[in-house]
Amino acid sequence: MLFQTGLGISIETGFLSVAYLKATFREVQLKGHAVYDLSAEKTLEERLAVARTMILAFLKDNHILSTDIYFSIPRSLAMLRYVELPLAVKENLHETLGYEMEKYTPFSVDDVYFDCRIISEDKEEGTLTALLVAAERDAIGPYVRLCEGLGMGVSGMEVSSTALAGYFSHSGILAHRGPSAVAYMTGNHMEVDLFRNNLLWYSRHVEVAEDGSDLSAVMKREVALLGEKLDEGEEKPPVVFFGPCMDDGLFTPPDGDDPFELRRPDLSDGRMPSHELIPAYGCALKAIQKVSMNVNLLPVGLRKKLDKRGYYTMLFLAGLLALSLLSWGGSVIVRERLDLKRLNAQIEQLSAEVADVEKVRTRCGELEGQIAYLDSLGRGGSVPIIDILRDLTDIIPQSAWVNRFSVSDMDVKIEGYADSASELITRLEGFSTFSDVAFLSTITKTKDGKERFRIGLKARRSKS
Repeated sequence: MLFQTGLGISIETGFLSVAYLKATFREVQLKGHAVYDLSAEKTLEERLAVARTMILAFLKDNHILSTDIYFSIPRSLAMLRYVELPLAVKENLHETLGYEMEKYTPFSVDDVYFDCRIISEDKEEGTLTALLVAAERDAIGPYVRLCEGLGMGVSGMEVSSTALAGYFSHSGILAHRGPSAVAYMTGNHMEVDLFRNNLLWYSRHVEVAEDGSDLSAVMKREVALLGEKLDEGEEKPPVVFFGPCMDDGLFTPPDGDDPFELRRPDLSDGRMPSHELIPAYGCALKAIQKVSMNVNLLPVGLRKKLDKRGYYTMLFLAGLLALSLLSWGGSVIVRERLDLKRLNAQIEQLSAEVADVEKVRTRCGELEGQIAYLDSLGRGGSVPIIDILRDLTDIIPQSAWVNRFSVSDMDVKIEGYADSASELITRLEGFSTFSDVAFLSTITKTKDGKERFRIGLKARRSKS
């Protein structure tokens, strides 16, 4: 939405990242960002207390009084399960998964915060595949309390996997068609995600040795498992491999007959200052635009309430719009009345001109009578003028016209304009009533491309 803002906060074991976004006419801008260290040696409660202080300081330093806030928590805190269900439960998917929670997780529905997202539908088989994201309440309870302790409403909470889906689909780094893969490493934790059409189709979380000595072996194993999740005939996509503490010296690309290509995300354009900010950026996007993986683990009762000020502002603007439309409509009516008055005046003027046309028409009728009389005088020896005019009318095409016509006994002369004067000669010669058809002067062209002609011919008497 235009000029909408959003704050994304990502909390990992060793660091906290914050990204503040604002939507403009052309793009989404990163208006503020920060990365803070969180000592892994401290307890979770101590780290989150430090995180709260840092978040409040960021809000103050960036003069953020009100915005939509979204959190990202470590992937290791949640279970991701892909569930196949009848298509009939689509409208009540969340309730259905709640009833069957113990079937898919080791917890009861009262012990977890969860959300779901439809990944695919098979209407022929009458089934759907849904991603179930569930986190034990005790495990993410401290994060929920942090949300409550900020003093500002928090709109949502998700895991890093779905936050990454939001960022990479927005950035265009992942393929728009076909599969795409991401390997994200923080500390001694690594997750491997597979995306199709910007949806999360596979996600796996593993641990790596503290010193990273087994990183290459773990990656080789994980990309092999990733390959098993590809459909038959799908090409192996490049794996975007990154992390805030990545040490390339500890990593050797996996080999094999057909290994995956490993890439680091390109941040050279400066829009994303560091890898640590990627999950936070993906979270903040949820406040600005529709994202592909809209998962929210925060209980409904704890989510930020809708700000009525925006609603009332919209009502006020709608009222102004209605008044503007009424004003515009009134001006249209006044203008139409003025136009009607002007048209009536023009009609009166045209009425006088129509009367003049009627006089001309009457005069034409009188002239036609005189022509008929003159024509009848020549019936004894020459060809009737009316017959000649009728024949010429049949011969001369609509694209040509005659502006001068004379008859003397059998000799006829015509002058006028045509697209092709030579074609007109051919037509006249092909008519049995006329003979000795010839040009009386050179053909000349007018500015509009017409040919001016003078043609002479003889009219033959009818055998009757």
